[in-house]
Amino acid sequence: MQDDLTRLLSDMAELLTKQELGTADLYLLGGAPLVLFEGRAGATKDLDVVKDQIELSNREAAEALFRAFGEATERSPYLDPVVGGLPPLPLGWPGRATRRPFNSRALRIWSLAPSDMIASKLRRWLPRDRADVRFICDRHPEVRNRLAQLSETDFFEVDWWEEMEPRRDQVLKYLDGHTEEL
Repeated sequence: MQDDLTRLLSDMAELLTKQELGTADLYLLGGAPLVLFEGRAGATKDLDVVKDQIELSNREAAEALFRAFGEATERSPYLDPVVGGLPPLPLGWPGRATRRPFNSRALRIWSLAPSDMIASKLRRWLPRDRADVRFICDRHPEVRNRLAQLSETDFFEVDWWEEMEPRRDQVLKYLDGHTEEL
């Protein structure tokens, strides 16, 4: 899976270079950055990117990438633009993102901070989301302090905080060793 995702990123960089579209910033979320940068085993059908951020960095490049590598192309994995408020991302998340090494001048790759990645998964909370959160917690126990401080004031859209807060509290219990369930 890691090879498939790397190939997708390389193909995207090649398209930007060939079409002389300039540089674009891809902020990755979901399972793909865990596979690419954290060593998570498993598969993902798509490469989730924060749509607003890639459009902000280079709208023309974003549109070309979405056309060439989006879901409609039937490519696997495909590029999946996700609106920044869905899943909910804590305010200030771009400043906490980590730029990842990637051999391209046309494409800059970023991944969310581990605590922001967890926060992005608290709303849906499907079994795959919980497995990803467990994986992140096991690799990055330092997320505990940031998660403990997370509140509704960290989100632009607060309608979901009532469902997210108990899930965040469950993650804190897991990090503290008080439960093995997520």
